[in-house]
Amino acid sequence: MGLTRITSDGITDATIDTEDIGNLVITNAKVATTAAIAGTKISPDFGSQAVTTTGQITGNSVTVNGDITLNDNQPRINFTDNNGDPDYLIQVDAGHFLIHDATNGADKIKIQSDGHIDITPNTDFGAGIDVTGSSSFDGFITLSSTHNRIIFTDTNADPDYMVDSNGGHFLVYDATNNQDKIKIFSDGHIDIHGNVDFISGGIDVTGAITATGSVSTDEVNITTATAGSQKTLKLNNTNASAGTNEITFSSTTSGTNFEAASIRNGVPNHLNGSLQFKTANGSGLQTAMIIENNQRVGIGTTSPSQKLDVSGGIKATTDITLASTTAGQSIIVTKNGTQAVKLGHIGTGNEGLLVLKENGTDTVKFNGATGGTSYINAGNVGIKTTSPIGTLNVHDGTFVLSKPSTNSASRNWRFLPDNIAAGNLGLQVSTAAGGSTFQNVLEVDKTGTIFTAQNGTAFSWPSNPGHVWYADGEARSTTANGVHYRINRMNGDGHAVQFYRGQTNMVGFISITSSSTGYGSGSSDERTKKNIEVWNEDILSKFKALTPKIFNFNWEEDGTTKHKGYIAQNELDKFPEAYPKNNLSDSGDEFYTFVPTDMTVYLMKGLKEAAEKIETLEAKVAALETK
Repeated sequence: MGLTRITSDGITDATIDTEDIGNLVITNAKVATTAAIAGTKISPDFGSQAVTTTGQITGNSVTVNGDITLNDNQPRINFTDNNGDPDYLIQVDAGHFLIHDATNGADKIKIQSDGHIDITPNTDFGAGIDVTGSSSFDGFITLSSTHNRIIFTDTNADPDYMVDSNGGHFLVYDATNNQDKIKIFSDGHIDIHGNVDFISGGIDVTGAITATGSVSTDEVNITTATAGSQKTLKLNNTNASAGTNEITFSSTTSGTNFEAASIRNGVPNHLNGSLQFKTANGSGLQTAMIIENNQRVGIGTTSPSQKLDVSGGIKATTDITLASTTAGQSIIVTKNGTQAVKLGHIGTGNEGLLVLKENGTDTVKFNGATGGTSYINAGNVGIKTTSPIGTLNVHDGTFVLSKPSTNSASRNWRFLPDNIAAGNLGLQVSTAAGGSTFQNVLEVDKTGTIFTAQNGTAFSWPSNPGHVWYADGEARSTTANGVHYRINRMNGDGHAVQFYRGQTNMVGFISITSSSTGYGSGSSDERTKKNIEVWNEDILSKFKALTPKIFNFNWEEDGTTKHKGYIAQNELDKFPEAYPKNNLSDSGDEFYTFVPTDMTVYLMKGLKEAAEKIETLEAKVAALETK
């Protein structure tokens, strides 16, 4: 074939066979941009040459042995069926890869730029699917097989758990331990193996709950609406010979579980059994109360011997009633099986009986029977009399407090009426073991005067040491040689003794600290005074006129050391308040005394006058020194 020129006008009705072209090479520079291979008249085979086009490649069959590169803002591959409409397309858009349903205008599979995949319609994974990461579905996942399962595998590539549907049952399976954890049967009941915690939302169940392990929850609310229903919570142990059931109350602190209490049934034996209530006491759960099958209740004991058996004390804020229609029923207190106290009723009536026993033998007996030897009558208590005439009537006239002992130093006490004189009451202490002899230590006469003495006879003034309290409030005390009164303030500084004139007017006190004693007299508060005037009396000259003396008292031996002081008659006119008389009503002549506290006001006034004179003299001296 000779050389043929092909212009941009194309070739009309001309045929160029591949054998005519031979090794002809058409380069990009030789093909105009408007040139095209169109229609179906040829099927070009570019061999190993790359093909680049800015248009579209359309054909019934395109075979490429190399790569196809699509360069565009939204490069896509359209799939069009024989109706000429693009049904599906594959497209890259803004970093996302998607398979798009052009007919319905919906993305079917979309791979996001962060790597996750969205699958919009229902998906049938006939051969399964392996996913590394999270999967989110807006629709349903349907597993269609005779045995369906979802397997959960962690980073060690072992299937730890799986969700399984088999034979009409749905189960959560522990593949590591080869054990069903949750199994929902085709009849609707659920088996849960292992401990179960219903913490936040709880669980609502219509029907029965059967657990072979422990059930832990914040709250259990069991409601039944069935008429005549008797069982709402049932614990069943299939081990009939040794099985027990238990409800445990516990708390968790710092990751450690502490059991606080429990309710547990004892080992059953067909229709026999017990119910135990346990509480924690620092060394685990211990039985606090038990109800046995024989209707005996034990508190503090696991082997009750009566209908109510309590090991320990019983406290009641209201009445405890022992109701019986049988005569002779009582409340009995025993020790080591021997009766100590018996309280009940006797006879055929409602007579009461209280018996105190020693080694099972009656020692004190209170009998409420009207015909018996009663020691209590209409609220009065009689000792050695069945007809007490007072609240407490000791018939033989002696009330003795005894301390049984073989020790010769032990003593007994007794109260005796008419001990010294008619109408007096004496308190005596025995002077020998066993109370064979007594002597007085306290006596109250019919006027209300109380006497105490050391030698067994009533206190007398002044020869017999002792104490006496008169009915008018006067108290006297004398001792041979020793302390009369000891006053102790246990805590803190303050008043140990207070003196009053009338009921509310405190006129003095004695106060103590940890190391000293102080005396206060009178009141210095302006609120307690009236008719206040300035005291202008010259006191300093009175102190100048004092006549100090040394002397002995009349009851002292001549030659003893003399005392320093003043004679009241010499100073009385100057300081009358400081030298009052002793005011002893039983003395033949009253003597003057000296009260230092009443001299204090004179000392303060004298010091003031002296300070004023000194101040005047200092001013005069200063004036002379400046001349």
